[in-house]
Amino acid sequence: SNVEVFNCALGSANTTSEFFEVEGNECYSSLSKKHIETTVTERNVTNFDLIKNNKVVVEKIENYIKKYDIPIYIKIDVEGYEYEVIQGLETAVPLISFEANLPEFSKESINCIKYLSNISSDKYVFNFTTNHSFLLEIFIKRNDAIKFITSTQLRYLEIYAQLID
Repeated sequence: SNVEVFNCALGSANTTSEFFEVEGNECYSSLSKKHIETTVTERNVTNFDLIKNNKVVVEKIENYIKKYDIPIYIKIDVEGYEYEVIQGLETAVPLISFEANLPEFSKESINCIKYLSNISSDKYVFNFTTNHSFLLEIFIKRNDAIKFITSTQLRYLEIYAQLID
């Protein structure tokens, strides 16, 4: 009763964009062409004949914060489009998590960390999971988080950004 569904995608601007729907394996669908060309192709998820292109409405996440207030937690699971979604955020939120498919999306993951640090005046600290427990004993600052991403051999991470005072 406290959930409202909106028929749009999230991104860095209020616009329309091309959405790549992976038929028969929709969990790999994305607004990210790079995701389709790397992750989907390299993992042999499907052939390109089963990918439909549709135009979708894209809105900034900040629109919803202005309308509904600051949420306690935002989970971003958008198959390679994380940086674009995060760029639509102007307000620091207490807790945010997003995916990192590595090494293909290392640059974008680092950009997410830098962007979140900038909008919070470096008040975010970071940790990582590959399942349901944190990989590090403590949350770490931006530069250490970037070093972790650039040096890990892990192919997938969930990155958590926690706002501190």
